Amino acid sequence: MSTLHLDSQALAARIARLGWRAYVTKAPATEGRLNDVVLAYRGEWRIEHGFHLRKGSPLSLAPGYLTTTAHIRGLLCLLSRAVRALTLIRYTVSQSLHHADETLTGSSPV
Repeated sequence: MSTLHLDSQALAARIARLGWRAYVTKAPATEGRLNDVVLAYRGEWRIEHGFHLRKGSPLSLAPGYLTTTAHIRGLLCLLSRAVRALTLIRYTVSQSLHHADETLTGSSPV
């Protein structure tokens, strides 16, 4: 039978580095439990990452001189599709590397 030894100092140091995350919602407290809210927001970085791609490289949404609403809508539609394609490519590559138990280094600063 094996025994378990708990290193209290190491545990306390690890807990001190964990930090906190605050979640804010307008939903009434009766609509969901805290666990449900936390689970719903765990994927938030994926959504925000798509918006970040539109603002920065590689799909910059920089100031432009578009004169009609149709041109603006068309550009945003095109960039939205590009973000979706880029996200799908990243996911596919990530899954392929995971299944092959390989890593890819130095290809992206993200």
